[in-house]
Amino acid sequence: MIANNSANCTFLSSSEFDWLIASLGYFEPAPVVAVAVSGGADSMALLLLANDWAKAKNGKVVALTVNHNLRSEAAAEALQVRKWCEYLGIDQYTLCWQPPSPIHTSIQENARNARYELMLEWCRENNILHLLTAHHLDDHVETMFFRLARGSGLDGLSAISAQRIVEGVRLLRPLLKIPKARLITTLKKRNQEWLEDPSNHNSSYARVHIRQQLAQIDNNIDIKKRSVIIAEQFGKFRNILENKLVSQITNCVSVFSKGYATINIQEFNNLDGEISLKALASLIRTLSGSDHPPRTSQLQSLKQLIKNNELNSKYSIGGLLFEAVKGNIILVYREYNAISPPIVVEPDMSVLWDKRFVIKISSDTKNTHIRVQALGSRGLVEVRKNAKHLLKNMPPDRIIRTFPSLWSLEELLCVPHIVYMNEKIRVFSTMPDIQFHPAKPLADSCFSVMNS
Repeated sequence: MIANNSANCTFLSSSEFDWLIASLGYFEPAPVVAVAVSGGADSMALLLLANDWAKAKNGKVVALTVNHNLRSEAAAEALQVRKWCEYLGIDQYTLCWQPPSPIHTSIQENARNARYELMLEWCRENNILHLLTAHHLDDHVETMFFRLARGSGLDGLSAISAQRIVEGVRLLRPLLKIPKARLITTLKKRNQEWLEDPSNHNSSYARVHIRQQLAQIDNNIDIKKRSVIIAEQFGKFRNILENKLVSQITNCVSVFSKGYATINIQEFNNLDGEISLKALASLIRTLSGSDHPPRTSQLQSLKQLIKNNELNSKYSIGGLLFEAVKGNIILVYREYNAISPPIVVEPDMSVLWDKRFVIKISSDTKNTHIRVQALGSRGLVEVRKNAKHLLKNMPPDRIIRTFPSLWSLEELLCVPHIVYMNEKIRVFSTMPDIQFHPAKPLADSCFSVMNS
């Protein structure tokens, strides 16, 4: 459905947008930026404004549209976005997601995660450094109330960060200070149509319900403004904590390039309360490859077990196992059943496996049917049988089982982390390169606040 209605308010000018995007930092000369464009009012307004800004700097924008294949109208809507982009002289690309079947729960969350994965992957493959999304003031407020309802801690109540680095791509949100009504007015002034997603009116979704409740409040504009100020204060406090986290976390946590970590219990218990929770959250995100840490209540339970010296067995959280061992140390490693399934590796191409390891095999590889997967018990038995000496000075077997390994059919080819190569089936001229490259570093870039 194409919509064309708006509230009475001022439009967003190109000069005001220039100021908004300049507040996010510097760009290279003649910048090329990607814009997430669903066809809705928010993203269409962002596309027009970003296009003006980029052209003024001798740069360009490209539009990325994701078809989630969740609604029958999605393909036609993506085609409509392409037609608008062609009229504007903007390159547009439609990225398709194949949702798992069946999908019953967390539909919006799964679709959102898939959308970001597709767009960020496209940006990396095409050497695009910046991805703009159209999150605005209303989104900012809704996110804060949504997370408040879920019992989020400081990270959640900071709402949406104005910018962050995700796997080498700079994710930017220049419209966080702008209400949706102004974006609609901007489109109306420029005679640009937009699309309406019916799911935005489906009150069975928690975010939509919050949006509808806010709309019923007479002074909702004041509430939104006050909410943003509160979120900003949380964001500034979060910045202070993150800076402190960087200086303290290295005293108690050691992360190893093989994808596991250790925690010094005594040093951990000396951390400030909020810092210790953030240390756990950061560690879990780094080692699991997850975009978000577990809920605060779960982190608090784990922290209490550590503090009370009650971590007597393996504690599962966020796809990881926390295990107390001798020497006042906690081992933290990937839970085997949570590891990503095998993926194919093509010669001379890098792939990201388990959201943590970047694997690349040489172009002169003799076998093209190669996959990367966790070593597992069977692979470990084979290594122990053929090259037991390589396992000296290695972590326990339960961690070695999680190491990335390369296979062809049912044959183990190599395990780079322990420099094991199958001499009977030697298809590699050199040991494949595997780098620990988690999506979320242990010390993340600071939370960015759009100041008034």
